[in-house]
Amino acid sequence: MKQTCVHIAAVSIVTFLLGLFYITDRTPYSDEYVYLGHAHTLYSYGVFGSQNGTKDSPKPDARFAPLYPVLLAVTMHIDEDFAKSTECYLSTVGMDENSCSGEFYTIKVIQLLIFSLSLGYIWYLLTIISSSKLFSYSTVGLLLFSGTPFYYADHFLTESLYLALAFIFLLTLPLAILRQSTKYTIISAVFLALTALTRPTFLYLFYLLIFIFPIVFFTTKAYFLNLRSFFRFYFSFLIIFSMAVAPWITRNVIYFDKFAMTMGYSTHPLSTRVAHNEMTNMEYLAGWIYWLPDFGDSLAEKIFGYENVHRLSFSSPESFYPAGRQKVDKHLNELMDTRAVDIKYSSRLDALLKTYVYSDILNHMKVTLLLAWRGFFVDKYFAFIGLFFLIWALFMGIKEQYIKYFHIILFPSLILLFFQAAISVSIPRYNLILLLPLSISYASFFCWLGNRYLNKNLN
Repeated sequence: MKQTCVHIAAVSIVTFLLGLFYITDRTPYSDEYVYLGHAHTLYSYGVFGSQNGTKDSPKPDARFAPLYPVLLAVTMHIDEDFAKSTECYLSTVGMDENSCSGEFYTIKVIQLLIFSLSLGYIWYLLTIISSSKLFSYSTVGLLLFSGTPFYYADHFLTESLYLALAFIFLLTLPLAILRQSTKYTIISAVFLALTALTRPTFLYLFYLLIFIFPIVFFTTKAYFLNLRSFFRFYFSFLIIFSMAVAPWITRNVIYFDKFAMTMGYSTHPLSTRVAHNEMTNMEYLAGWIYWLPDFGDSLAEKIFGYENVHRLSFSSPESFYPAGRQKVDKHLNELMDTRAVDIKYSSRLDALLKTYVYSDILNHMKVTLLLAWRGFFVDKYFAFIGLFFLIWALFMGIKEQYIKYFHIILFPSLILLFFQAAISVSIPRYNLILLLPLSISYASFFCWLGNRYLNKNLN
């Protein structure tokens, strides 16, 4: 155990020291302001909400999950210079931000420290699964090689917190199921809950898993030993997760009379998503090339022509984003105007689902496949090349005694990949948890190659 602790400490310390080189003096940009704004309101008024640029006392809201703004607010109490810099930047958005001092080093170091300590535990979990220190070092090394954890430690986005939490959930889930471990069931449920309290999409992952677990059990006996072990895992996972998220959801029920993690945001990404359902067959075919990393857009334009790719861009004024979104929003406004139509909808989301999703479900599913393709390429070439290693790992690379662990690690990542593609624009940033199964695939191949080379030399 002492030797294991030394390895864990080494992973954490080396990760932290390496990460310090990636911390820059960059300042907030775009979406980062919403998290900093909620954090500063919590710091200044003790209210989870936003002032929206006014001097009035803020009102509570539930637009975002709480955990990341809470981390920022706690750091503001530790480092008042960080709080003052945040206040300055929030008050000068779109104006002369150069007058503000960028005292953001403390929060970036804290974010790096959280990931570094978590990676030490991730290394430990990998050794439990694989019984190989070499494989575990290879996997965490590849996670760091991707550069993504260091990149987000330097930003003010939920990725700087939820990635480590999600990786621990992914690794403890197969230990909970395959080893019938109550301890790891609790850890897995808690870390999924913490991830959901950081990024609410993971709440839907919980719902989907709770629905899928019984189907898996009753269709194959490969993962759960018997009915008793299944029920023990299933209800423990369900209860622990529910207990962990209950305080925040109870708060939202009290304030807003709604049983929800977040509110007021769901129609925005879905409006942009359903706009993509209008793509032509040629645009659909072009998309499979266009959304390859780096070279895809130029290659697709050469093959299919500008007229079949320009709406796939984020920058074109005629693109599905934002032009398609504006078209959908305009139609929704008309639908919600009861003077214009006889059909009544309970909400904008209800109108959106009935008009654009349910009535066009086959086309929506078809476009979802393409958008999942776009969302898969996390860290560009890391996923592009890693796709081949992932296929190799699934069908021939990972030994039989470990393949079930890999299935369970990969499964939630794929569920989220297709779910994100069904409800959002599905950019790679939304699917960063794929970095773990991709890193495992790379590491498995390199270890297999090394063992084969050594055995050949010994023979």
